[in-house]
Amino acid sequence: MEWGSYAEFLEKRAAKGKRTAAIESKPDLHADLYIVWRAFGELHRSRQTGFGPSPLSVQDITAWLDLHDIDDKAEFFELIQAMDETWLIWAIEQSKGKHGNATTGN
Repeated sequence: MEWGSYAEFLEKRAAKGKRTAAIESKPDLHADLYIVWRAFGELHRSRQTGFGPSPLSVQDITAWLDLHDIDDKAEFFELIQAMDETWLIWAIEQSKGKHGNATTGN
């Protein structure tokens, strides 16, 4: 999550034989889950913003599933929601690190 737009640069660096910790610790994505990762990425771009990160809407997820004619909508929906929950926790933690805790002033 932390190097999204830097992924290509990091992979080229690693291909040149330079030690690249981010690539070395990159998880393997199973082929059957690639479509879930792609869906999350596409849905993430439509995420509502405002005073902080918002969860992906049920309507957006459902529309994506219908558009792509996904067979097991219930399982796919659960996977997307689990990924979204993980991302939201990560985003909130990142925000706290950048802006401090508003209640304590840290």
